[in-house]
Amino acid sequence: MNRKKKHFLRSLLCICMIFAMLAGNLRYLEIVQAKVVETNVAGTSTIAVDSNGGKSGALIDGDPATDWQYQQSFKDIPDKTITIRMKLEKSSDVNQVKVLLGSEDWADTQVDVEVTYAQNGITSDMIAFGTKQTVTLGGEAVIRVDQPVSASDVYIKISNPQFLEGATHTEFTLWPSVKEVEVYALENVKLSNYNNIASQAQITTDGREHASDGSANLVDNNPATLYKFHD
Repeated sequence: MNRKKKHFLRSLLCICMIFAMLAGNLRYLEIVQAKVVETNVAGTSTIAVDSNGGKSGALIDGDPATDWQYQQSFKDIPDKTITIRMKLEKSSDVNQVKVLLGSEDWADTQVDVEVTYAQNGITSDMIAFGTKQTVTLGGEAVIRVDQPVSASDVYIKISNPQFLEGATHTEFTLWPSVKEVEVYALENVKLSNYNNIASQAQITTDGREHASDGSANLVDNNPATLYKFHD
């Protein structure tokens, strides 16, 4: 056997060994995919408001039963405008902002809700986000954009109170309030191709069962529940 043939066979053997090693290890590799999800990132933001009164943390606590209230009536607020300033924990691809207004007992009144955003923390150059909406007090403004924008800060301006036709109030003596602010961003979440199919199985055990701690708890995806063996 000449030298060229020996070199070729040696190279072929090395290649075969590499493929064999890879084939033996591939079954241990978990294939991971990424899924884009819409996440409310307001909860980790820093809030600044125009009025010291009220608890601004209520704006992002996820509880519509709590609210933040401006400590002056609309008629006494300069330009009848209040601004909520949010610095996001990190720059995010924002595509939607929701504002749940309070003051339901003033449902004969509407206000304008406008959202702007900053990039790279440059709040001296705010950019319009979506389209300004006119919303009845106690209602919700939902402002979306077709393409997400990279935002470091989000500002929400509530202004221009106006009575509806047939309103019972005659002047803007209310202290405006906001129940919740939500800022939604698109984020990549890694998902495994492997699915837990245990919940599809029919479970049988050797012991007697009680409904509150039966075998169904073994596959309910809730680590706070458990199965108790009774015999």
